[in-house]
Amino acid sequence: MMIGVKIWKPGHDLDEIAERGRPDFIETMALRGEDYSGLKEYGLPVTIHCEHSMLGPNPADPGLRKVTRESVDFAMKTADMLDSDVIVIHPGNIQGKSCSLEHSLEFLRGLEDRRLHLENMPYICSRKHRYKNLGRSVEEMRNLLKETGMKFCLDFGHATASAFGYGVPHMEMIREMMSLKPCYFHLSDTRTDVELDDHAHIGDGRLDLGAIKAMLPKDAMVTLETPVDVEGRTRDIRIMRQRSP
Repeated sequence: MMIGVKIWKPGHDLDEIAERGRPDFIETMALRGEDYSGLKEYGLPVTIHCEHSMLGPNPADPGLRKVTRESVDFAMKTADMLDSDVIVIHPGNIQGKSCSLEHSLEFLRGLEDRRLHLENMPYICSRKHRYKNLGRSVEEMRNLLKETGMKFCLDFGHATASAFGYGVPHMEMIREMMSLKPCYFHLSDTRTDVELDDHAHIGDGRLDLGAIKAMLPKDAMVTLETPVDVEGRTRDIRIMRQRSP
């Protein structure tokens, strides 16, 4: 298992986290206008995450088509520069009457990049804005993957939050999501009785991380999407490695 850490922009205490935690790879959000060339200096593989709807883009909204395309193009160019073979993207959410699953599929089908990995989503977009996320159910995720031909990034916290929204056991939701054959993973701890996951440090929530890790392929790439602090992230990596086979 390869263990990575998530950053949102250059810095984020990455020097100290890389030295003390020694992650196997880095996943970065590709924020338009930021320079990510310095990530080459760490000598680690880098994966890319496209900006999501909280940052402006939304594949489901035709009125945001231009900004969404610009965002994805920047992510692709960043991936080119860093020789990344994984680009994670969200399917979007329903923020208004103009948004739809059909618009999301139309946009996503037009991207044609084999590095793209579609991520499952929590039940709601945010606690303030309770928009419906696309890709929050197993059936919707199955349809999105089939229609786009993209690979699957499974976020365990998102699946847990979605399970609570649907009123089903979270491990049942996780097992069903695993049946869709994800090849890339996001992991953080969370409460199991919330519709939006907590992104907590490993051990600070209620997930059965031993059971989750037992589901992972031996060669899995797992990004820890935990809070950005050196002590906590170093501990997260250590705990995950202790639980590795």
